[in-house]
Amino acid sequence: MGLEATLISNVLKRHEFKPLVKAGLTEEDFETLEGKDWFRHISRIYFSRTTYGEVPSLESFKRKFRSFDFRPSKDSLTSLCQEIINRNMSNDASLLCEEMLDDLDADDLDDAMSKVAAFLTRWQTRKAEGGDIDLSQSVKMLREQYERVASAEGMLGIPWPWEPVNRETLGMQSGQLVLLYGRPKHMKTWVALYIAINAYLYHHARVLFYSREMNKMQLLLRGTSIICEVDYGTLKRGELPPSVKKDVFATMEDLAESDGDLKRADGRRSAFIISNDRGPNHGATVRMLVEKAKEVDADLLVVDAVYKLADGRTKNRDAKWTTQVNIMQDLKDAAVDLEIPVIAVTQANRKAAKSAKNVDTDEAAFTDSAGMECDFMLRVIKSKDADTGKSELTLCWPAARDEELYPMLIHGQPGNNFSVKQERLTDEDLEDRAKAADAQDEEENKKNKRSSRAGPGRRSGGGRGALAQARTGAKRKKSK
Repeated sequence: MGLEATLISNVLKRHEFKPLVKAGLTEEDFETLEGKDWFRHISRIYFSRTTYGEVPSLESFKRKFRSFDFRPSKDSLTSLCQEIINRNMSNDASLLCEEMLDDLDADDLDDAMSKVAAFLTRWQTRKAEGGDIDLSQSVKMLREQYERVASAEGMLGIPWPWEPVNRETLGMQSGQLVLLYGRPKHMKTWVALYIAINAYLYHHARVLFYSREMNKMQLLLRGTSIICEVDYGTLKRGELPPSVKKDVFATMEDLAESDGDLKRADGRRSAFIISNDRGPNHGATVRMLVEKAKEVDADLLVVDAVYKLADGRTKNRDAKWTTQVNIMQDLKDAAVDLEIPVIAVTQANRKAAKSAKNVDTDEAAFTDSAGMECDFMLRVIKSKDADTGKSELTLCWPAARDEELYPMLIHGQPGNNFSVKQERLTDEDLEDRAKAADAQDEEENKKNKRSSRAGPGRRSGGGRGALAQARTGAKRKKSK
């Protein structure tokens, strides 16, 4: 029991369970009944839909297992996992030798050889990185995953922020590539940030968010508005009411303190790393992002935007079809090699603005290889609520490997509300919103053209569209 107690103690001390998952440890790897119970308890919490990524505190764990002997060591979790695997392999080898002797005594050479083959298949798979799986020998692995999902509404990956999506996908899983796309100014980066912040804040993930679309301060302000659930514009302009300002900075300081406590305790802490290469560089390559993800031990990588990356093979940074195909292939390989989900943000092509109802895999700009490489395609369509005038976002899923996902509607208030507004949209809903979104895009283009013709001396200083909105309001009042 000593080795198993040490492993679980280190898990509790460091608040880290991921190395056990990566090593493929299951309940069957624990020899003692107590060890099986300890592992099962932590695993259920870690994979639960509501507590995904959490490891129970030592105090909580000891309330359930009062006699648990907390004995942490300085060994890494990875080395302790390997020690358990080696122990089990040695035990199996000893048992195999005994069974082979019995078979040889019985002159049953075929049975002896089949047992040797089964032993080698099982343990070569466990010991090798990316080893093959023998379907007939994988019942324990299958049972472990089935029980994980069946108990406590378990997840197989980092949960999405929206429960209807989690019910069908069971989370963003290891090796998956998600392509998130939409027309310009349709809040793609906001949606990507919201997904990433949700993973970081509520599911203890280490997120690497790479962007060449925005600078680090813009992303920091946006991330803060999501975490604190405050209006982004008010935060950006420094116009928060005093009480709200106090709450915002208290929340962010508490976040820093809790992360610091884990770091001092030699624990694995969640993190949200914002990275870009603005300045003298000419765009990161996927290989550079992979190295950065390894450096920060990322659980989720978000790339905003794909079309600004450089092709690591040709060193080109352009919108050519061949360049974008290479980048998409490399991003899928990165997800598989890093064993984490990757979200890639890109634009919808111009045709998509006229076809919001009939979304398909050809809408992603710059390349038609997206549908082949990604596991999910998520299109974001921005429109306005006809009654309130507030932004709302339609999420469409033109591609998914196994899942059946339906278009849904979420709120689109920057910073403080991206929750579900309507769980499933009908074809009629989509058609109406498609027309509204297209009309809004066309109106925005007209505003830009009028602003351009007016010249710099006549433009409003209140930001793009401010003058046009003011004029529209004045006309309405006059007509009344």
